[in-house]
Amino acid sequence: EFANQGADQAGLIDGLLKDSSLMKQVVMASGAKGGKYGPAMQTYDAICKKSSEVSKYDILQRFALATALEHADLMAEFDTPKIFVDAVKRYLHYERAYLCGELDPTFADRTTWECRMICNCDAPDDQLGWGRDMLRNYRPDEVLESDYVWRYCRSVRTEVGYRNAEWTSTPRTYQQLISGGGKCGPRAWFGRFICKGFGIPTWGARQPGHAMMHHWTPQGWVPVL
Repeated sequence: EFANQGADQAGLIDGLLKDSSLMKQVVMASGAKGGKYGPAMQTYDAICKKSSEVSKYDILQRFALATALEHADLMAEFDTPKIFVDAVKRYLHYERAYLCGELDPTFADRTTWECRMICNCDAPDDQLGWGRDMLRNYRPDEVLESDYVWRYCRSVRTEVGYRNAEWTSTPRTYQQLISGGGKCGPRAWFGRFICKGFGIPTWGARQPGHAMMHHWTPQGWVPVL
């Protein structure tokens, strides 16, 4: 169906099918979200055309592909269901952060699949940048934490008060969690947000009456909160 839309679309699918290395990378990364391989290749092509750095760094190529695969199905930004994450801008945001040394030192070793668990944050890019700036300036000890179980996400315990969340404006933002606090759900949201902002893969988890998160560490994935 996508290939039938025109010559450009057909060329993108043909290029994927003729590139066995790229196809293997796509399969190993769990494929395009929603099975939307056409939009994924369209986004990947747009990223490669927009950035001159993708071909220079293996991690940026993996992150570009991961972003294209993960955002093949549109993702709404936090508390704004009609505004969607721009996949090309999301990639460029992390590219700049990586080249400026803002991300975790392990970011360069992330697989394509792991990168999907970073780029899929629903926070707007400016809030991701704010999160890194805030923690590096206000709590550098939590950025340099030697225990990867609590690196970055210790900020949930120190900065997000455990109480009923107090949202001060709409749409809600991740910044409001610092002043407004929250219980298990909002605290897990902030934990995932701050880890993803620094390039640590995470996913959410639920159990009866509780919400938490899992994230990558050098020893494997661990549950916290």
